[in-house]
Amino acid sequence: MSDEPFGMDDASETDPLAPIAFESPGRFAIHNPEPSHPERAALEQAPFRLGESASAHPLASAAELRPHALALVRQARRSICISSADMEPWLYDEAAMQQACTAFLLQHGDCRLRLLVRDPALAIRRGHRLLSLARRLTSRMEIRRAHPDHPGGEDAFLLADRSGLLWRPDPREFQGRACYHEPGRVRQFQARFDEAWNLAIHDPDLRSLLL
Repeated sequence: MSDEPFGMDDASETDPLAPIAFESPGRFAIHNPEPSHPERAALEQAPFRLGESASAHPLASAAELRPHALALVRQARRSICISSADMEPWLYDEAAMQQACTAFLLQHGDCRLRLLVRDPALAIRRGHRLLSLARRLTSRMEIRRAHPDHPGGEDAFLLADRSGLLWRPDPREFQGRACYHEPGRVRQFQARFDEAWNLAIHDPDLRSLLL
Protein backbone atom coordinates (compact mmCIF):
# COMPACT_ATOMS: atom_id res chain seq x y z
CA MET A 1 0.00 0.00 0.00
CA SER A 2 1.37 3.38 -0.97
CA ASP A 3 2.36 5.88 1.71
CA GLU A 4 1.34 8.84 -0.52
CA PRO A 5 -1.74 10.82 0.59
CA PHE A 6 -4.98 9.95 -1.11
CA GLY A 7 -5.21 11.41 -4.61
CA MET A 8 -1.52 12.39 -4.82
CA ASP A 9 1.06 10.83 -7.19
CA ASP A 10 4.37 11.77 -8.74
CA ALA A 11 2.73 13.38 -11.74
CA SER A 12 0.77 15.85 -9.61
CA GLU A 13 4.00 17.17 -8.12
CA THR A 14 5.67 17.87 -11.47
CA ASP A 15 2.87 18.66 -13.94
CA PRO A 16 2.02 22.40 -14.22
CA LEU A 17 -1.51 23.44 -13.28
CA ALA A 18 -3.95 23.91 -16.11
CA PRO A 19 -4.70 27.57 -16.91
CA ILE A 20 -7.91 28.97 -15.45
CA ALA A 21 -10.16 31.06 -17.65
CA PHE A 22 -11.50 34.23 -15.94
CA GLU A 23 -14.09 36.65 -17.22
CA SER A 24 -14.82 39.91 -15.35
CA PRO A 25 -18.49 40.16 -14.40
CA GLY A 26 -18.38 43.92 -15.00
CA ARG A 27 -18.47 46.95 -12.74
CA PHE A 28 -20.54 47.37 -9.62
CA ALA A 29 -21.66 50.57 -7.94
CA ILE A 30 -21.29 50.80 -4.16
CA HIS A 31 -24.05 52.70 -2.38
CA ASN A 32 -23.10 53.72 1.14
CA PRO A 33 -25.93 54.82 3.44
CA GLU A 34 -26.37 58.50 4.09
CA PRO A 35 -24.97 59.63 7.45
CA SER A 36 -27.55 60.17 10.20
CA HIS A 37 -26.35 63.79 10.52
CA PRO A 38 -25.28 64.94 7.04
CA GLU A 39 -22.74 67.75 7.26
CA ARG A 40 -23.06 70.99 5.34
CA ALA A 41 -20.27 73.14 4.11
CA ALA A 42 -18.55 75.20 6.80
CA LEU A 43 -21.01 77.78 8.08
CA GLU A 44 -19.92 81.38 8.60
CA GLN A 45 -21.69 83.48 11.19
CA ALA A 46 -23.34 86.78 10.28
CA PRO A 47 -21.01 89.81 10.65
CA PHE A 48 -23.00 91.71 13.28
CA ARG A 49 -22.27 92.48 16.94
CA LEU A 50 -24.62 91.48 19.72
CA GLY A 51 -25.62 94.55 21.70
CA GLU A 52 -24.31 96.96 19.07
CA SER A 53 -26.00 96.47 15.69
CA ALA A 54 -29.32 98.30 15.92
CA SER A 55 -30.81 97.34 12.55
CA ALA A 56 -33.34 94.55 12.10
CA HIS A 57 -32.39 92.07 9.37
CA PRO A 58 -35.28 90.51 7.41
CA LEU A 59 -34.89 86.81 6.64
CA ALA A 60 -36.57 84.67 4.01
CA SER A 61 -34.69 81.36 3.77
CA ALA A 62 -32.90 78.72 5.83
CA ALA A 63 -29.60 79.84 4.32
CA GLU A 64 -30.21 83.34 5.69
CA LEU A 65 -31.36 82.14 9.11
CA ARG A 66 -28.43 79.86 9.95
CA PRO A 67 -25.64 82.50 9.99
CA HIS A 68 -27.67 84.76 12.28
CA ALA A 69 -28.56 81.97 14.69
CA LEU A 70 -24.90 80.99 14.85
CA ALA A 71 -23.77 84.60 15.40
CA LEU A 72 -26.21 85.11 18.27
CA VAL A 73 -25.24 81.87 20.02
CA ARG A 74 -21.50 82.47 19.63
CA GLN A 75 -21.74 85.99 21.06
CA ALA A 76 -24.06 85.25 23.99
CA ARG A 77 -22.38 85.46 27.40
CA ARG A 78 -25.10 84.67 29.94
CA SER A 79 -28.33 83.26 28.61
CA ILE A 80 -29.79 81.57 25.55
CA CYS A 81 -33.51 80.76 25.38
CA ILE A 82 -35.03 78.88 22.45
CA SER A 83 -38.74 78.37 21.81
CA SER A 84 -39.39 75.86 19.04
CA ALA A 85 -42.12 73.69 17.60
CA ASP A 86 -39.98 70.58 17.06
CA MET A 87 -36.35 71.60 17.78
CA GLU A 88 -36.00 72.48 14.08
CA PRO A 89 -33.25 70.07 13.01
CA TRP A 90 -32.48 72.12 9.87
CA LEU A 91 -31.41 74.97 12.17
CA TYR A 92 -30.28 73.49 15.50
CA ASP A 93 -29.19 69.94 14.65
CA GLU A 94 -26.00 71.18 13.00
CA ALA A 95 -22.39 70.50 13.97
CA ALA A 96 -21.54 74.22 14.00
CA MET A 97 -24.53 74.95 16.24
CA GLN A 98 -23.64 72.14 18.64
CA GLN A 99 -20.07 73.43 18.87
CA ALA A 100 -21.28 76.98 19.46
CA CYS A 101 -23.69 75.88 22.21
CA THR A 102 -20.98 73.77 23.85
CA ALA A 103 -18.51 76.68 23.83
CA PHE A 104 -21.18 78.98 25.26
CA LEU A 105 -22.05 76.61 28.12
CA LEU A 106 -18.42 76.02 29.04
CA GLN A 107 -17.49 79.73 29.23
CA HIS A 108 -18.28 79.93 32.95
CA GLY A 109 -20.65 78.47 35.51
CA ASP A 110 -23.36 81.12 35.10
CA CYS A 111 -24.17 80.33 31.47
CA ARG A 112 -27.59 78.77 30.94
CA LEU A 113 -29.33 77.41 27.85
CA ARG A 114 -33.06 76.64 28.03
CA LEU A 115 -34.99 75.08 25.17
CA LEU A 116 -38.79 74.94 25.18
CA VAL A 117 -40.26 72.57 22.60
CA ARG A 118 -43.91 71.96 21.79
CA ASP A 119 -43.52 68.52 20.19
CA PRO A 120 -40.21 66.72 20.85
CA ALA A 121 -41.28 63.36 19.36
CA LEU A 122 -39.31 63.71 16.13
CA ALA A 123 -36.12 64.84 17.89
CA ILE A 124 -36.37 61.98 20.39
CA ARG A 125 -37.04 59.37 17.70
CA ARG A 126 -34.33 60.46 15.24
CA GLY A 127 -31.80 61.88 17.66
CA HIS A 128 -30.70 65.50 17.89
CA ARG A 129 -27.37 67.10 18.74
CA LEU A 130 -28.85 69.43 21.33
CA LEU A 131 -30.56 66.51 23.06
CA SER A 132 -27.17 64.83 23.40
CA LEU A 133 -25.63 68.05 24.68
CA ALA A 134 -28.37 68.54 27.29
CA ARG A 135 -27.80 65.00 28.55
CA ARG A 136 -24.10 65.73 29.06
CA LEU A 137 -24.36 69.19 30.61
CA THR A 138 -27.44 68.73 32.78
CA SER A 139 -26.58 71.52 35.23
CA ARG A 140 -26.30 74.19 32.52
CA MET A 141 -28.73 73.16 29.80
CA GLU A 142 -32.31 71.98 30.08
CA ILE A 143 -35.02 71.05 27.60
CA ARG A 144 -38.69 71.05 28.58
CA ARG A 145 -41.88 70.25 26.72
CA ALA A 146 -44.39 73.08 26.56
CA HIS A 147 -47.59 72.48 28.47
CA PRO A 148 -50.35 71.67 25.96
CA ASP A 149 -52.72 74.11 27.65
CA HIS A 150 -50.11 76.87 27.71
CA PRO A 151 -47.72 76.43 24.78
CA GLY A 152 -46.50 80.03 24.98
CA GLY A 153 -47.40 80.98 21.42
CA GLU A 154 -47.10 79.40 18.00
CA ASP A 155 -44.03 81.33 16.83
CA ALA A 156 -40.38 80.29 17.04
CA PHE A 157 -37.58 82.41 18.49
CA LEU A 158 -34.10 82.49 19.96
CA LEU A 159 -33.07 85.00 22.65
CA ALA A 160 -29.40 85.79 23.27
CA ASP A 161 -28.64 87.61 26.52
CA ARG A 162 -30.81 90.74 26.88
CA SER A 163 -30.63 92.15 23.38
CA GLY A 164 -30.45 89.46 20.67
CA LEU A 165 -33.52 88.04 18.95
CA LEU A 166 -34.09 85.64 16.05
CA TRP A 167 -37.84 85.45 15.41
CA ARG A 168 -40.12 83.64 12.97
CA PRO A 169 -43.85 84.28 13.44
CA ASP A 170 -44.76 81.03 11.65
CA PRO A 171 -42.44 78.10 12.47
CA ARG A 172 -43.52 76.38 9.25
CA GLU A 173 -42.02 79.23 7.22
CA PHE A 174 -38.53 80.73 6.97
CA GLN A 175 -39.66 84.36 7.00
CA GLY A 176 -38.54 86.25 10.06
CA ARG A 177 -35.98 88.72 11.31
CA ALA A 178 -32.79 88.93 13.33
CA CYS A 179 -32.03 91.71 15.80
CA TYR A 180 -28.78 92.24 17.67
CA HIS A 181 -29.74 95.19 19.86
CA GLU A 182 -33.43 95.33 20.63
CA PRO A 183 -33.71 95.08 24.44
CA GLY A 184 -37.34 96.24 24.58
CA ARG A 185 -38.56 93.45 22.30
CA VAL A 186 -36.31 90.92 23.97
CA ARG A 187 -37.86 91.77 27.38
CA GLN A 188 -41.31 91.06 25.96
CA PHE A 189 -40.23 87.72 24.48
CA GLN A 190 -38.35 86.84 27.67
CA ALA A 191 -41.46 87.39 29.80
CA ARG A 192 -43.46 85.11 27.50
CA PHE A 193 -40.75 82.50 27.56
CA ASP A 194 -40.36 82.51 31.35
CA GLU A 195 -44.11 82.15 31.88
CA ALA A 196 -44.31 79.17 29.50
CA TRP A 197 -41.13 77.68 30.96
CA ASN A 198 -42.47 77.71 34.52
CA LEU A 199 -45.57 75.80 33.38
CA ALA A 200 -43.68 73.40 31.08
CA ILE A 201 -43.44 69.65 31.54
CA HIS A 202 -40.32 67.76 32.58
CA ASP A 203 -40.47 65.02 29.97
CA PRO A 204 -38.29 62.04 31.02
CA ASP A 205 -37.75 61.11 27.36
CA LEU A 206 -35.82 64.36 26.92
CA ARG A 207 -33.31 63.38 29.59
CA SER A 208 -32.97 59.61 29.29
CA LEU A 209 -30.06 58.26 27.26
CA LEU A 210 -30.83 56.59 23.96
CA LEU A 211 -29.71 52.96 23.87
